[in-house]
Amino acid sequence: MTETAMKKEFTLSVNDFREVTNKDGIYGLAKNIETIILMDKGSYPNIRDMGVGIEDYQFEFLTINTLDTIKHSIKRQINKYIPTNKVKDVVVEQLENESNNKKSVAVLVTLNKNVDNVGEIVVLMNKDISSNSLESTIFI
Repeated sequence: MTETAMKKEFTLSVNDFREVTNKDGIYGLAKNIETIILMDKGSYPNIRDMGVGIEDYQFEFLTINTLDTIKHSIKRQINKYIPTNKVKDVVVEQLENESNNKKSVAVLVTLNKNVDNVGEIVVLMNKDISSNSLESTIFI
C-alpha cells in the first residue's frame, strides 16, 4: 500500500457518482470522529455497534458520570472504527451556554503526533432546547 493511500480517511458517504468519498489528513480524521460521535448505534446496517449516539443524551441533565460514559464510548468507538494510532486522549465537557436557549458539549481530541501541524481537534455540539435540534462544528 502506498504512503498516500495510508493517509486517506474514508467517510461513510458517497459522491454524486456513488463513489466512496474520502478526505485527506487532519480534516478526514476530524470528520470521521464527528461522524462516529453523531451516529446512532444501528444506523449502519452491517455494523450495528457503530456510533456513540450523542443526541440520545439529554444535554440539560448531563452529570459527571454521564460525561465520563460519553468519553469512554467515544474512545471505544475511535479505537474500534477509526484504525489509527493518532488519538492520544478524549475529553468531554459541558459548556455553560444559557444564551439562545442552547446547551453545548465540547469533545476535545488530543493527538499523539501532530497531523498536518495540528495537535488537537474539537467537536462542538450545540443542542437547541426549544426545537431539540443538534448542530455540530469542527475546530482544527
